[in-house]
Amino acid sequence: KTQELANTAWAFATAGVEAPALFDALAAEAVQQLDLFREQEVANTVWAYATACVAAPDLFSAVQREFCRRPDAFNTQELTMVAWAIVKRVTPAEGVFATICKSACTRAHEFSPQGMANLAWAFASAGEPSAKELIAAFEQQLVGKGVARADAVLSTFKAQEVANLIWACATSGAHARTLFEAVARVMPPRVVDFEPQDVANTAWAYTVTEQIRPALATALAAKALDFSAEVFGQEACCQMHQFNMALQLDCPLLADPPGVRLPTPPPLPAGPRLPAVFAQECYWEMVKQRPDGSSQLHRDVSETVRRLGVTHTNELCVAVAGYHCDIAIGPDPASTRETPSVHTPDSEVITAELAPRSAALAALGSTIIEVNGPWHYYGGTRTAKPASVTKVRHLRRLGWHVLELPWWEWETLKTFRDKEAYLLAALGRLAATAPPAAPSAPTPVVLL
Repeated sequence: KTQELANTAWAFATAGVEAPALFDALAAEAVQQLDLFREQEVANTVWAYATACVAAPDLFSAVQREFCRRPDAFNTQELTMVAWAIVKRVTPAEGVFATICKSACTRAHEFSPQGMANLAWAFASAGEPSAKELIAAFEQQLVGKGVARADAVLSTFKAQEVANLIWACATSGAHARTLFEAVARVMPPRVVDFEPQDVANTAWAYTVTEQIRPALATALAAKALDFSAEVFGQEACCQMHQFNMALQLDCPLLADPPGVRLPTPPPLPAGPRLPAVFAQECYWEMVKQRPDGSSQLHRDVSETVRRLGVTHTNELCVAVAGYHCDIAIGPDPASTRETPSVHTPDSEVITAELAPRSAALAALGSTIIEVNGPWHYYGGTRTAKPASVTKVRHLRRLGWHVLELPWWEWETLKTFRDKEAYLLAALGRLAATAPPAAPSAPTPVVLL
């Protein structure tokens, strides 16, 4: 029976029992009977396979077809379970998430806090363009009916649910400003309940959307010091490093409320130097997160820069920020004896044999060329992802000129002459502008 199939898969997954032959047999039988499964049975079955990390491509394909046949028959919890499982195990079939979004948006008022957070996480993790539409519906439901109600509703969210929802907003490019303001207003006293990943996800989300608020930032920074960098892990440490950079590079330019500048971060407390140690560890985790080598697109641009007579460094890790940059020309404006640029094993100085092709190139100051391949943008769009936007913003505030070179423009250039003319014009325009003003004495070792 369908219920027995679903319950068996659910029980083995919940118990953490590995039974590959059984899961294969259950999947084969489920595919044959899926049109007879009740919605809860479909959701429980696909959840079980995702939880047990069992590959069942035929089952997942059948589930997606069956879901699209009757999406509104699934309640919000079942809908969320199906979306979560799909993201965990397979690439979503075309149109599935659009169908989920359409169904969810009409029933946003029916979702529990956990359901909202998990569904938003699934959409953001899948890189679904419809994530913004879904989050807008959730934002309206949560904070669209006045401050008092918004605060009351958000107080029912668990710490992880808030962190996942805010992370999903930032990852999908939905700034959701009213929601971010409400969370910043309600959550500071509750940050004490955050786990390391909650701290990192929330701090990163407010960083990349340029919506850092003093009370929440202070609470997050203080809570971070309850854990070691090792507990955070590399990805979360990199998120915290970007947060730390934002406290120094972005916060002086923010206003909260309008017209009131953020306060200068207080000095390190006397006694143990835990804040400095933690921030330094996060910085080095950022440095270690280097690319696996230059892409063919990057190498092609680098070769063109060399032919223009410009000596440069590929894969330089810039001082203080720890960002790995594709092509760096000239000195690092933030580099000092204490905090130099970092040459990783992938760094390579490309020396030009010829003199610069023009006076503008000869006068070119500290410049970075970011060669943005398709992975820098949301799928099927020309909108840069928030991590890339934040990186460029911070580099400019550290005193670098930054040329963002999108892959689709470079692809139109078919000859060496076309490529040289493109870069000559683009770099010439940069050379003609005043360099960004670098902040005084930025340091990677001040967290609070």
